[in-house]
Amino acid sequence: ACRTDLRRLRIIWKAIGLRSQTEMLGGDSEDHVLPRYSFVPPNASSKTLHYSKVDKPFSLRRTLMNYRRHRTRLYIVTAILFIIVVLFFLSRPTTSPFKVEDPISLDPQQNKRMMDIMLDAEKNELKAEPGQDSPVISPEHSNQASDEKPPIPVKVQGSADIIKAEAVKAEFVHSFAGYSLFAWGFDDLHPISRRGSNGYTMGLTIIDAIDTAIIMGLDKEYEKCRSWIQNSLVFADQTGVNVFETTIRVVGGLLSAYSLKKDQVFLDKARELADRLLIAFDTPSGIPFGTVSFNPPRAFNPSWGGSASSTSEAGSVQLEWRYLSQLTGSPVYANAVDRATSALTSLDKPRGLFTRFVDPNTGLNADTTITLGARVDSIYEIFLKQWIQSGHRDDTSYKNYIEHVDRINDELLRYSSFKQLSFYREIIDGTPRNKMDHLVCFMGGTLALGSVHANPPGSRHRDLSIAKNITETCVNSYLMTPTGLSPEIFLFDDHGIDMAVDPNARHNLLRPETVESLFILWRITHDQKYRDWGWTIFQSFRKHCRVPWGGYSSLSDVFVIDDDKNWMDHMESFFLSETLKYFFLLFSDDSVMPLDKWVFSTEAHPFPIQQ
Repeated sequence: ACRTDLRRLRIIWKAIGLRSQTEMLGGDSEDHVLPRYSFVPPNASSKTLHYSKVDKPFSLRRTLMNYRRHRTRLYIVTAILFIIVVLFFLSRPTTSPFKVEDPISLDPQQNKRMMDIMLDAEKNELKAEPGQDSPVISPEHSNQASDEKPPIPVKVQGSADIIKAEAVKAEFVHSFAGYSLFAWGFDDLHPISRRGSNGYTMGLTIIDAIDTAIIMGLDKEYEKCRSWIQNSLVFADQTGVNVFETTIRVVGGLLSAYSLKKDQVFLDKARELADRLLIAFDTPSGIPFGTVSFNPPRAFNPSWGGSASSTSEAGSVQLEWRYLSQLTGSPVYANAVDRATSALTSLDKPRGLFTRFVDPNTGLNADTTITLGARVDSIYEIFLKQWIQSGHRDDTSYKNYIEHVDRINDELLRYSSFKQLSFYREIIDGTPRNKMDHLVCFMGGTLALGSVHANPPGSRHRDLSIAKNITETCVNSYLMTPTGLSPEIFLFDDHGIDMAVDPNARHNLLRPETVESLFILWRITHDQKYRDWGWTIFQSFRKHCRVPWGGYSSLSDVFVIDDDKNWMDHMESFFLSETLKYFFLLFSDDSVMPLDKWVFSTEAHPFPIQQ
């Protein structure tokens, strides 16, 4: 190896003008010993230099002495050698099995657990049942050498894509570990500052996430949540508790955990909380106040809402409260929400659609804005899901859904001028505006569910087609940004742009609505593009929102790539309850939480469909 390097040095000498040892030593004396290869004139006449063998043996000592007399050349050769060594080490392949961005968990046991999950995925290869055709192999594996491990079969219609499902599960474990380490017992995690915060002091993330842990088969995480709920969850002195958020996250989370595990502790806690929330429904109209305090008990609406109740909050708690009556045998909970529904559907609605606010004292509209976005959105979804959960017995909910969906498609559904993207506009004080919240992306899944469960035969094809188009628009809202993540609000036909972003709403809160629609459309159509889109979005979340030491963070601007400066330092509980749950179900087998057996609440908590 040394001789090879020395030969390379001699070539370098030629490049820098070394002509002969005589020139280097400053004389013509024959006493100077030439190196093994020297530059001499060929046939003593030609001026062209070439290599010629000489008899004198090579001496490293003489060579170094020569370079001491010509320091400039020594510096040049040394620099070249240094560059060669650096390039050699940089080009060496790494032997680490981990990618550079893979974090090392602060908890060694947790790190091992995440690796075990991924290894289990490789072992659980799908195999065709006896008598069935062999599973279809994905194209990227079709040319593998015969001596390699057989590829994991995927793409059997309706079957699991195990590797992707387990990748989602690993991110749930990572997020839950961050919450457990930095914010255990608090409502939310702030992963950048590594702390927790409370809005309601009810451990929202624990209760919101418990059924996701059950569905994913994460027994350790489930037991940790159950122990806290049994021993630490107390409803006593909380103030300023939002009835809607507490119902869908806490009551709903407890009821779904009960439906999956049949553990009485969950039902008892859900009933205890609902009893404290009942005071909100004690109004002249039956429409509930939005906020309660437990000690002393009182219900009210915050001043920023002009003392009015949010329409979606008043009309989207029905699924949980009705299911609670089914489980307990007490009609008090169902009666309260049925009275609220009756008051809401009796409103004189402009264009036949709900506005954002309603006065609980008078039972009249307190607003004129028509939208499918914030303050209205989920009321339409819950009409359908009440009908489904009742086993198709609740004719009132069925009628409400059908009538309102027809009005929605007539009044709000529009198409952009250039690409003909479907979207639902808003109407503010009678003036249409081509604006759509990411929240509205739930409509893709709702319409798809309705096309299977509720729609009259004549409108099923229409609504499924609209569901596909709206979901594609929502996917485009992800694909159009540098981060691959959707902004909170997008605009259409704005200053000649087909689909643009509201400059005041460029953030991303890890919302689930698009993923929910992808999951439902996959289950109904088994069109591979819904899984492909979902995987692309999941990878964008993982790339830009994943905090290495645990948890995920929302982003302040989806057009900024610098994640460290872009993190908003907040992980909402619905990221574990909804977003990751729907990602997991998107890649799971159809037999996992089948849609003919379970209906998901607006917070993605599953309730069994009555048989």
